[in-house]
Amino acid sequence: MKRIKKVAIVSVSFLLLLCTLLIIIGTLYEKYTLKNIVQDYPPSGERFDIGGRFLHANIQGEKSDKTPTVVIEAGTGSWSEDWQIVQKQLAKDTQIVTYDRAGYGWSDPSSEPLSSEQLTSDLHTLLGEAGVDTPIILVAHSSGGIYSRMYMERYPKDVIGLILVDARHEGFSKQYPEYTEAMLETETQGSNSFLARIGALRLLNNIFAPDHLPEQFDIDVYMNVLWDRHFFDIITEEVNNMGNFERELSPLPEDIRITVITPDTHHMNAVELGFSEEDEHLLQQGWHDHQLSFPADRHVIAENSSHSVMFDRPELIVEETLHMIETIKKEKTR
Repeated sequence: MKRIKKVAIVSVSFLLLLCTLLIIIGTLYEKYTLKNIVQDYPPSGERFDIGGRFLHANIQGEKSDKTPTVVIEAGTGSWSEDWQIVQKQLAKDTQIVTYDRAGYGWSDPSSEPLSSEQLTSDLHTLLGEAGVDTPIILVAHSSGGIYSRMYMERYPKDVIGLILVDARHEGFSKQYPEYTEAMLETETQGSNSFLARIGALRLLNNIFAPDHLPEQFDIDVYMNVLWDRHFFDIITEEVNNMGNFERELSPLPEDIRITVITPDTHHMNAVELGFSEEDEHLLQQGWHDHQLSFPADRHVIAENSSHSVMFDRPELIVEETLHMIETIKKEKTR
């Protein structure tokens, strides 16, 4: 019996030692890979120094005095590469900028706690360093709608038009607090952050690779450039701060052009969160109603689309952006 106990203790000790060694090796591998990520996977755009750290921006299309530049503000967990289809099409007619917020993709993380001041000043400084003229048209998806509105409040003269693509509405969170809290809890990334820190996500990328991306997207770039510990840490920070960001918002201004694009299907995943199917239908209707409550010049339904309109209906985003550009140009000539 004592012999069996000794064997068990030795076996457990060996397994613990092996796990510790694997974690150490994986952590060192992850640190080495991160140091060389820009060389191994060159950015699709350019990295700009915004004061001791670098943010990545991909600028395409020709700048014009007559046509405002379009800037994409992606949602939480989304980055510049998600908008490559829209960007390629819009670049034929205007200058368009996609960028990675701090901690995303090819952008350095910030050493400061996440705040509305940091988010808005980062973009403002980036546009200045990149030589992007204002005012701009902001195209904002999901929680990017919150960030864009924060930017407009701090730099009102910088923005001439806003296109909200299935964007978060602070009224929805107030009306459905229990669902909002449950949903945000599922979006925190503690376990993924740990797996990324020890190199597991990078080493096992065939297992963890996302399956919702368009075929022409490079999965290898997503797994090696985007999915690092900084990415999962900043997602958690954004999620934890979303309530504060929404409470800080003022009503949308009435002196700029606003277009709202809403998909005909927005799954709320209520049943998976412990709610009923009836709740799912009520939440879908509530989300849709709040989309319609935005004080917009145009409300457009994206048929046959999920929340990821930039994947499912990129041509509609392009069409509505060009429509806004033409409307603004006509107003200038009056």
